[in-house]
Amino acid sequence: MHGLKMVLKILLEMKVNEVLERNGRKGVFSTEEQDNINRLVAFLKVFKEESVDLEAEQTPTLQLVLLAFQRITDHCAPTETDTANFKLLRSRALNLLLKKFQIDEMHKIATFLWPDFRHLPILSAQDQSKVSFYVFYFVLYLLYNQ
Repeated sequence: MHGLKMVLKILLEMKVNEVLERNGRKGVFSTEEQDNINRLVAFLKVFKEESVDLEAEQTPTLQLVLLAFQRITDHCAPTETDTANFKLLRSRALNLLLKKFQIDEMHKIATFLWPDFRHLPILSAQDQSKVSFYVFYFVLYLLYNQ
């Protein structure tokens, strides 16, 4: 296992203080610092979970892209309990996500064709109509061009 993956695994599975205690470095972080680290680990865990789902090799994942995007954007919304620094982190994560994670019609169509989400509850009414229109005309195209 690569070093970074090992560190992430430790952070995700254990509390930082437990690791430090095990290495004889008890009390390195204050309670506030420990809380910030735990909050950061919990924040990053959602990104890791969605990444693992989207990187699956044995199952289709195209229909999951829109859902993952929605979950992560919701997760990046600031909460009342966030500190100023954590609100900034969430804001920067959201900006990066919106810049790098482009949703196109293919993702919406794949989600529409997935039985569990065929009604596209996460899209606006206008986007739902657009996707239905695309699928309808695509099926017509396939029927007439056999």
